Amino acid sequence: MASASLAACRDGNPAELRDCGDVPAFEGLTNWMNTPGGAAIDPAHPEKRDGKQTITLVDFWAYACINCQRANEHLTRLYDHYRDFGLNVVGIHAPEYAFEHDTDNVARAAREQGIHYAIAQDNNFLTWNNFSNRAWPAHYLVDARGRVRQVHEGEGAYAATESLVRTLLADANPGIGLPSPIEAAAKDTQPIATPGRNPETYLGTDRAMYYSNPFREYEPGPHNFAYVAPDEKGYSLEGPWELRGQSITPAGPGAKIHLNYYAALVQIVASGRGELRVTEDSGRVSTFPTSEVPGTIDLVKTPGRAHGGTVTIEVPESMSAYSLTFG
Repeated sequence: MASASLAACRDGNPAELRDCGDVPAFEGLTNWMNTPGGAAIDPAHPEKRDGKQTITLVDFWAYACINCQRANEHLTRLYDHYRDFGLNVVGIHAPEYAFEHDTDNVARAAREQGIHYAIAQDNNFLTWNNFSNRAWPAHYLVDARGRVRQVHEGEGAYAATESLVRTLLADANPGIGLPSPIEAAAKDTQPIATPGRNPETYLGTDRAMYYSNPFREYEPGPHNFAYVAPDEKGYSLEGPWELRGQSITPAGPGAKIHLNYYAALVQIVASGRGELRVTEDSGRVSTFPTSEVPGTIDLVKTPGRAHGGTVTIEVPESMSAYSLTFG
């Protein structure tokens, strides 16, 4: 068994068990969900459940993060398969956007995404900082002695993680009979590797990178943008907008986002109530009435391979937009 610090384990082989030290403290967590009576789970002091010693997978996520949404499908399946054999999963929700601080939003998103393992909010990032975490999603596999044995950032390594879960459950509960594995090794690479797909595109001025409007115009405050064709895999704004650090908000009628994309799925992260109107380059128009925002909205969803195209997104004054994500 290799021994290393938590930091060193980040760059280790996710298919190998390592001793990465004691699990950092859970601190500042609030609003536990999906636990009996809202009780906290402490991986540093794992308890027996139904006579079985438990292990814990700690996962840092944010509900509007598309990478987290895809990874959560695997975590939910893993939890359902092994929870009766001693596996805990704890989703530490660390908000990327201001609206993700809201407990009702997190709870609703968890229901919509089918998450029923334990969740706690880390709105002040105290636990995030204790782990020196640096990504959404990222998970830490903790054995029955409270030692971190695997660190993995981003999507992927699903079959490798399942294999390590099986080993730790067997170590903690000698003689236990485990069900057959559910993750295929063929899916164990970094998934959904679409060459040339648009990168995650932040719209607020703090992290905006891929806009085609003049550089000096894309600053915080009110603007009335003239039409500019978006660059390849870029976007441009047209019409009246109020730009802020995390978001952009129409400052009047006629506010549009023009997007050039290559992807199978295009999502917008938005808040507010209203109706988005999306015009594709073919002329097809789709509308998206929203009343349960903030969160992600699928604007373009094409089965199969990614493809290229352009869309114009008309945003009402009652809504704000934060980012565009792609699958």
